[in-house]
Amino acid sequence: MYTKRDGMLGDLVDYKIKHGWNENSCRVQDTYVDRRKQRERRRKERRLKEMPIDFTDRRSGLERRAFDRRASLLVNVFYRLTKPVVRAILYLFWIREVKGIENVPKLDSGIIVANHSSYLDFFITSAVIRRRLYFLAARELHRVSILRWFMRYNERIYLDREKPGVRYFREVVKILHQNKLVVIFPEGSRSVDGKVHKGKFGFVKLAIVARVPIIPMGISGTFDVFPRDVCFPRFSRRCKLHIGKPIFLDKCFGKKTNKDALQKIADDIMQKISNLSEIPTAFCT
Repeated sequence: MYTKRDGMLGDLVDYKIKHGWNENSCRVQDTYVDRRKQRERRRKERRLKEMPIDFTDRRSGLERRAFDRRASLLVNVFYRLTKPVVRAILYLFWIREVKGIENVPKLDSGIIVANHSSYLDFFITSAVIRRRLYFLAARELHRVSILRWFMRYNERIYLDREKPGVRYFREVVKILHQNKLVVIFPEGSRSVDGKVHKGKFGFVKLAIVARVPIIPMGISGTFDVFPRDVCFPRFSRRCKLHIGKPIFLDKCFGKKTNKDALQKIADDIMQKISNLSEIPTAFCT
């Protein structure tokens, strides 16, 4: 008895014969599909190996292009011409003393961690350290007129405080793998009372994942020169900057650490920053 299924199979055979299909061609096509899947799988495996930490990159194409773009020639030339002038002005009016500049690596990567009391911290750090720095700053700082120009001619990574996400973490790790220096203020915002407050442990996790040292830096005097309620810094040479020896976290490399252990390391480093800056802490270790 002729069924509907037999008719469908017959139509399929006729279609294959009409278009020159046979058993060998089907096998070739299946082999081509398998090879394509294998290539895609190998491509994904290579991407996962290149990723420094185990999370997916959820950035959009626009965000990736904005991060990967290189500074134009005009920006680089203007940066090289203006930095010596700004450095001379800062040393003339505000910077009084600098110690431990030899602790900053000349070619290797590292995370510079400092206390944050004023907007002047950005300018002083950039003036004292000769290398080009990457600042991890809040997105709101782009609205501040005095910092908009400075951030334009310095490398920066704007961080969303409400939803930081892993994409910023990935960007910083990528920069550190390129032998660059990243400057982070763990307190998150400027100090209200001038003291050193408790820092977030994110920079410790970054150092462990990227396997780079942490360089503590204490900045003092900027709270008196340029506090929150002042529109322009006072002309007073009170600012001091002391850079400590690099801190290596080799014991934590390749090991799982909980939040309490990371916070303990962050508190110890903030205590060292307090000792370098000679500013008391607002928390108990």
